[in-house]
Amino acid sequence: MKIKAILCDLDGTLLRMEEKDFINHYLSRLCRVMEPFGYKGEEMVAAMWKGVDALINSDGTQNNHDTFWQTFSSILGPETLTHEDKFDDFYRQGDFHQTKEITKPNPQAKVFIEELKKQNIRVILATNPLFPACAVQTRLGWIDLCLDDFELVTTYENCRYCKPSVHYYEDILQTAGLSPSECIMIGNSVTEDIVPAKALGIDTFLITEYASGDTSLAKNQGTFADMQAFVKDKISLS
Repeated sequence: MKIKAILCDLDGTLLRMEEKDFINHYLSRLCRVMEPFGYKGEEMVAAMWKGVDALINSDGTQNNHDTFWQTFSSILGPETLTHEDKFDDFYRQGDFHQTKEITKPNPQAKVFIEELKKQNIRVILATNPLFPACAVQTRLGWIDLCLDDFELVTTYENCRYCKPSVHYYEDILQTAGLSPSECIMIGNSVTEDIVPAKALGIDTFLITEYASGDTSLAKNQGTFADMQAFVKDKISLS
């Protein structure tokens, strides 16, 4: 079957980072920004993680945006719903941009995406849809990319499941009109990127530079450069 699309993770894949360090740095900055609006750091972070748990266990009846905010506001109070724009402002400007210092440059990310598009390969940013589009846009900017560089970008506004649910990948395939055999999923998490994609019959490649999980479960794995060679071969052979 001809390879028509590349599904690619963002954090730890296109954007080089140690995700634990990134999350800690990002949350500490968010706490400082939201404190003047009445949020207490530990309470807010605990409520956010409850929201993430709700997304991971979503039954798919509503989008991730609504699931998160219903959970978050049920813990901290309905007035939090009036502050969504404050959170979005944080992601769009100022302190969130400073979190870039936790990441490492990856000039090959933009080159890779541009080369795929020149070959008429469809490119989907399959980043875990825990964040709003504005937060994804900011992180893409750190590697000189933007939302428009991808046919589809998964965010909490347009998804109803998240990784590691196979339903997340099923929804991508349905939205894009693709079959599993027409795709390759690239990521750095065995649990979130490799196992569920393989379960649907999607070919996969694990980026090992920032890999997490049991790497023995990934048949195809290696550096970012190894991945580029793997994808090139797969495209030329299809």
